[in-house]
Amino acid sequence: MQTPSRQPSFSQGEGRRRGIISLTPLIDVVFILLVFFMLSSSFLEWRAITVATTGSSTTGSGERSRESLLLSVSDVTIRLNGEQISIRELIPLLQRQMEADPTLFIQVMPIGETRLQSVVKLLDQFKLAGITRFRLIRDGNWSTPPAGVAGS
Repeated sequence: MQTPSRQPSFSQGEGRRRGIISLTPLIDVVFILLVFFMLSSSFLEWRAITVATTGSSTTGSGERSRESLLLSVSDVTIRLNGEQISIRELIPLLQRQMEADPTLFIQVMPIGETRLQSVVKLLDQFKLAGITRFRLIRDGNWSTPPAGVAGS
């Protein structure tokens, strides 16, 4: 009599068993990496803004020089030579005046407690419009630093 040959069958589950791989440690590592990169990353775009500075915003007689415009900037308003103006009106007006007088400078003066971000947004819009001749000047109220602030 012949002995029947035994052949492995897939349905019988014989042979080497496969171990179950748990995904929990992998998910933990991914979340730890995610948290690490979120905490160590900066979501702000850092870039330099080139700004011409002046020693004084006035001439010897106390009046502004004729080749410059004074743009007073606060968080809520923009004033061109003392008159309130919207940003939509300001950019085309400045472009026309810069084309008419290439030596014209715009003196940008943040007033009061203006946040830096408001000024930077305005300067970015100037740059996008091709207006590159501007100076950042100090508010007259900045002559002495606030109490507790070191500086000259």
